[in-house]
Amino acid sequence: LMRIPLLAELANMISGFVIGVPWLFWTLVMLFFVNYTCAIAMRSTIITVVEPGALAECGSADNMDLFANMTGEFPEKCKLHYLYGEEYCGTVLGCMFTIFRCMIGDCTSTSGRSLSMVLSNGFGFQFDAFYAFSMVVVMFGIFNIITAMFVEATLSGLKYNDAQRKYAKLSETNYVNQKLHELVRSIHVYTRRIRIMQGDADTKRAIFKKTKSKSGLKKGDSTEDIDMSEELLLSEREFNLVVRSPNVRKILEELDVVVEPRSGVFDAFNTDMDGFVSMSELVSGLLRLRGELHKVDIVATQMTLANIQRKVNETQSATLQNQAKMLSMLDEVYAGLASMCPSPPPSPKF
Repeated sequence: LMRIPLLAELANMISGFVIGVPWLFWTLVMLFFVNYTCAIAMRSTIITVVEPGALAECGSADNMDLFANMTGEFPEKCKLHYLYGEEYCGTVLGCMFTIFRCMIGDCTSTSGRSLSMVLSNGFGFQFDAFYAFSMVVVMFGIFNIITAMFVEATLSGLKYNDAQRKYAKLSETNYVNQKLHELVRSIHVYTRRIRIMQGDADTKRAIFKKTKSKSGLKKGDSTEDIDMSEELLLSEREFNLVVRSPNVRKILEELDVVVEPRSGVFDAFNTDMDGFVSMSELVSGLLRLRGELHKVDIVATQMTLANIQRKVNETQSATLQNQAKMLSMLDEVYAGLASMCPSPPPSPKF
């Protein structure tokens, strides 16, 4: 069911959420400590200026008139900013919740009054500086860092899971065999169509046949169920046209193979160097191109080249030693002949 596109997207969403759960936990921890620090600072400032019991004596600030507060009709301890400060920052937890609401943009009272404006009018620059600094640090600093790291971790996890699923799918023999059968069948159909459209199918029928022994395809290969007694041969022009075919490119993408129709690619598949690429050569080359290039592939190639170079050096050293022995033996033979003959032959020049 997960191969259905709709369910596959849902599975990716669920997987992304599960991957991001550890980051969400540490995000909550970081926000808790930041919020706790801001609440302690704001609470410490408010309790130094607000008289205890002012809220119980004066009532809720939402019931008081803003104009009357600005004209000084209320007692000093019943000022709006004092009452709002005691109501929404009366306890540390209450102050933390109020600050969190301001962080997410809901910095209002029950009646809809802006707490930031009321507290700014009452406490002045001291509150303005604290509020502006806190919001800049939280909104432009912590939130952006959290979002960037959370997105990066989620994308990295999804990419890793996708790679694991891709490798698992590619390791399935039945899946690979099925895709190779579809690939060979699509290439046959597309090539026949090209030759028929060109009107030279009969003249090119000779390059449509090749025996199994010459193709190198043995029993047990991925395309063993396909009758290869008449194996299709592709010229360089046909090879480039086939690689550009949408159906072929789709199958290659499902096999995790990237082949671009550019110079040198045809020669990489033409192992017999006969000017044509057979289906067995094509399949063998594609199987070697599956998957992404990793550092281990480069290191393995370097190790192979180093091993070849070492063997060549050993062969060269052994050849020089054998040559020296042969020259020594020739010198001994010449010395023996010189002792047996009254007039020795001229010394050979090597």
